[in-house]
Amino acid sequence: MAAGAGAGLATAFNAPTASAIFVMEELVYRFSARMLAATLVACVSATVVLRAFVENLPAFSVPDATYELLPSLPWFVALGCAAGLLGAGFNRLLVWTMDRFEALTALPWGAKGALVGAGAGLMAWFAPGIVGGGEELAQLSLDIRATLGALAGLMLLRLGLTVCSYATGAPGGIFAPVLAIGALLGNGFALCAGGASPSALIVVAMAACFTAVVRSPLTGIVLLLEMTGAFSLMLPMLAACAAAYLIPELLGVEPIYETLRARDERRETSGGAP
Repeated sequence: MAAGAGAGLATAFNAPTASAIFVMEELVYRFSARMLAATLVACVSATVVLRAFVENLPAFSVPDATYELLPSLPWFVALGCAAGLLGAGFNRLLVWTMDRFEALTALPWGAKGALVGAGAGLMAWFAPGIVGGGEELAQLSLDIRATLGALAGLMLLRLGLTVCSYATGAPGGIFAPVLAIGALLGNGFALCAGGASPSALIVVAMAACFTAVVRSPLTGIVLLLEMTGAFSLMLPMLAACAAAYLIPELLGVEPIYETLRARDERRETSGGAP
């Protein structure tokens, strides 16, 4: 199961190392040389097959990810704090939305999914770039600067669409949507931060938001390094992810997968009630 989960993630994100680390950090909660070896082999094999069919390029094209360490370090830490608050809010909002959807007993699950899908389709008709998994929106944030109002509106739309889509119970994930939300946050910081390029802030924000939501900083850092190839941003990522990890911990907000796991266990013991 660990090897299969890692291989699936490696194929989805073209990130074999981060996928193996995620399995160790979030799925098995223990280190086993045998399990790590099996997962690594599966992740590497899956990525080799993937790259036989698609170009061997990072998932994101990052232009000019430069920064000056001392002038920009406070901004990276502040960005990590903002990502921590955003991640804590995201986790609470997701669980609250799932509870509200379950309380709508008059509507079957299929109808709830159809309503959310219709809303997403309507958005796609007018602005196709803001829907989907989030990869296109993240790349758009790397390529184009926007006003603070536009970024705030896009973030609210993405937050609402992500939590509502997940709450329908349809198969899906939160990895890519969280990265897109982080990219929007970094784009907003780029309007006022100094000492770092907008691309550097956006990449670091994506890693920090992932860390705040999932609470797996090592996975978040390695994932973004593999998806962007911006290895020069390792130190800013460490600083921002440390702050993004600390803020939800201080607020008492559990990592999202632990929260969802505990929620499912409570539902099973209570006979399926919310």
